[in-house]
Amino acid sequence: MQIPVQTEPEENQHHNENKAEISKEEEASSEQIAYTRLKADFDNLKKRQQREIENGVMRELGDFFKSCY
Repeated sequence: MQIPVQTEPEENQHHNENKAEISKEEEASSEQIAYTRLKADFDNLKKRQQREIENGVMRELGDFFKSCY
């Protein structure tokens, strides 16, 4: 006589499916957070470079006008 073997009770199977769905949602959420941070870092880099360019231009203009007098 063989006894049927059930690997997981049906309740656990449902729990595992829900757990997998939550895991996918958490992964998507963490990817969204990473994307948002990366975008903010890139925007900050662009702004910093723009300020450095503007400061360099102003410094060069100042040097130019000082040399004219």
